[in-house]
Amino acid sequence: MDTIEKLVAQYIRVCEKQEALSKILGQGVLQDYWFSEVHCIDLIGRTEDANVTKLASKLNMTRGAISKATKKMLANGDITSYQNIDNKKEIYFKLTEKGKQIFLFHEKKHKEQEIKLASFFRQLSSEEKNVMLAVMEKLFLFLDVQMKEKDHSTK
Repeated sequence: MDTIEKLVAQYIRVCEKQEALSKILGQGVLQDYWFSEVHCIDLIGRTEDANVTKLASKLNMTRGAISKATKKMLANGDITSYQNIDNKKEIYFKLTEKGKQIFLFHEKKHKEQEIKLASFFRQLSSEEKNVMLAVMEKLFLFLDVQMKEKDHSTK
């Protein structure tokens, strides 16, 4: 196996391990939710007058995917919808008490994970941190381009 194959394999292993860890951390409160739904709830909790367009833009998802997710969350009682007096056409979302509990649980787990990751990264040398940061920034841009290409191909 050459270096490129090793890097690809290791990256996939890290992603799979992170996904498995997310499922473990979300057991109980979050176990019936998809990753995108939890992040949608999180964003609704942080966004004033959250609507399909704002959510889709900030989550890099299609409006159709957000509509599907919000319909499920409305049915589950996680969010409620409303309209502003000024704009009867647009539908906005806010968290219910159940949604707020999910939001707070997710926020707590997120902060705990950030603390653990920070502890891990503190163990690295300055050179290792700088190399990792540069690689992650490039990887993020690469993945962002992949997402945009996929988004354009589905339109």
